[in-house]
Amino acid sequence: MTADLPLIGPHEGIELELMLTGRKTVAYFAECVPLEKFQPYVSSGEIGMYEWTDHKEILISVGCPPEIAQKLPTCVIYYLNGHAHVVDVLKAAFIKYYHSSGTESAFASAEIGRILGYPEKSVAEFLRRQLE
Repeated sequence: MTADLPLIGPHEGIELELMLTGRKTVAYFAECVPLEKFQPYVSSGEIGMYEWTDHKEILISVGCPPEIAQKLPTCVIYYLNGHAHVVDVLKAAFIKYYHSSGTESAFASAEIGRILGYPEKSVAEFLRRQLE
């Protein structure tokens, strides 16, 4: 992450750039999936793509009403070639987040941030704000 990015700020719009420069190994999209932008790199094998469809069932299992869960978009996870294992790591972190609340939820969110490539100082600031 470059110094010009805010301490806590989204990677939206720059995920591909961060991945292609090796500063990020995985990107997660739950809405507005930039399929066209990533497609040339997926086609070449430089970036892998995983469509996470069973997250809706997981949300229902932790109390999300089915009528809401079924309306959610399919999540897409892009990962750099050679880093396919990060898909399972990220999914496990999200499942932990879905099954948690309060302080545990904040720590699970922080772990997701780490996996998604946010620097430790950003994760620490996020936690500080969540735990205030």
